[in-house]
Amino acid sequence: MLGFRALFAGITIKTFSRDMVIRLEKKWPDLPETGFKVGVASNRLLAKRIGTPRNPAQQEPVWADKAINYAAKATQGADRHDLVITGSVWGTP
Repeated sequence: MLGFRALFAGITIKTFSRDMVIRLEKKWPDLPETGFKVGVASNRLLAKRIGTPRNPAQQEPVWADKAINYAAKATQGADRHDLVITGSVWGTP
């Protein structure tokens, strides 16, 4: 079930980015070519607020795990408007 949610989130981001880029290019035709690359991976994730103790205003959420690194590496191999998913989302062990 986790893989489906990750895939649907990636499709949503990809669809939104394509529509947004089309609107930006219509408004400013001289802009350099842009586009989102989306990489999706799923895994358990460690998330924690890091910052000054006892001062929530100076704390920021930080999350780290292999899924973030795998998604970033998948994105590096993508072209403009591509969605790349890893085996953890696709269903391969």
